[in-house]
Amino acid sequence: MLDKIDSLISQLEAAIDEPNLEKALNLDRKLLDEIKATDEISLHENATYFLSVAAKHQNIINKVDDLKKQSFKNITQFNKNQKNIKKYQNV
Repeated sequence: MLDKIDSLISQLEAAIDEPNLEKALNLDRKLLDEIKATDEISLHENATYFLSVAAKHQNIINKVDDLKKQSFKNITQFNKNQKNIKKYQNV
């Protein structure tokens, strides 16, 4: 069970770098379902493990946020460049 969660975390980290984020979303859902499927006893026994899983997941979320911000910045710069090109073409 814990191996499956580790595997899903690794797959999720790899999927973030792929152009299709749908795969990453599906893996994230699977990870959540897998954690929900663990029974209460297992959660309490492996609390430190699940804290590390939560930290890894938070790092992945932070990476996605950074990618999102960078994409927005790139789009903004692209639009600015397009306006400048049009302005100089009309001169």
